[in-house]
Amino acid sequence: MSCEAVIETMYRTYLKGQLTYDAKLPMRDVELEAGEVPPPGDPDRTPYLQMQTETRSLLGLLIWVSIAYSFATNKGCGFMANPSWGVNAFAKHIALHLYQYPVAVKWGGNKNIKSLVLAQPTVKPFTEGAKEYGLHFAADAAPSNTAKGITGGVGMLNGGAIDTISSRQHLASSDMHKAEITAAATVMHRVVPARGVLQEARVPQEQATPVWIDSASTIFVATNRSAPKKSTWVRRKSEELNECYEQGESDPQKIDECDNFADPQTKQVPRREGVGASPALHAQHRGRAATSGGQGVQEVEVGGRLGNHHHE
Repeated sequence: MSCEAVIETMYRTYLKGQLTYDAKLPMRDVELEAGEVPPPGDPDRTPYLQMQTETRSLLGLLIWVSIAYSFATNKGCGFMANPSWGVNAFAKHIALHLYQYPVAVKWGGNKNIKSLVLAQPTVKPFTEGAKEYGLHFAADAAPSNTAKGITGGVGMLNGGAIDTISSRQHLASSDMHKAEITAAATVMHRVVPARGVLQEARVPQEQATPVWIDSASTIFVATNRSAPKKSTWVRRKSEELNECYEQGESDPQKIDECDNFADPQTKQVPRREGVGASPALHAQHRGRAATSGGQGVQEVEVGGRLGNHHHE
């Protein structure tokens, strides 16, 4: 079943009878909390449990279809085990936004490109008049409202996103450097199988895959085994980075934070005019365009097919 059909079914299943309005994508100022199930015998217990089941199902569908809104979905999934009415409303709001502003990932765009082999030298993201069509990734990390950071990553091929990561790190990090190392190591675990699939598909991976990172210290650790010095924790987390680099699987490269296309997977970022050529970030910014307007709620007519609401 296509994503379009799933979104249509999701709308009819979970949003039927709901008040329709211009759904700004919820992110920055939304505070969610865990649910509190009424005790046995309470008349509110059954509808509350039904709400929790509905919320889990909706969040599960959003994981699958919301490639451009992974960060918002990840925020809701943090309460998957015990969602509250607020989390239920948050998930429905994301679904309504996705229905009103569907964002399709687009690949290709240049008829002169006949190969998915990495360009030499590789093209830096947002280079004016040029684009990298070979496999490349970006990694980023950001603090959350707990001691655990958030990992973000995007994998690109043929001008479009083929992989997105927005996940909560399992261990607390004492500083952002360690969170960045954890995020980069997570992305490396996605780089290796992606290279293997392309190799089996007769797309040679003779050059190391660029992994764009905005942390210079993380790149130093990834390319130098002696960088962690006596920190056993950092040494263990950086082992994946070292092995991938030494075996020619990855090539960590520095990029400015404003050009890191994994940034929207870790936090909400302001909409930037003149976005570069990356369809992944184009998708993010088209989705975020709805958040940059006013805060008032405007009722709109929502119905019909998805094509009626596709904003280019």
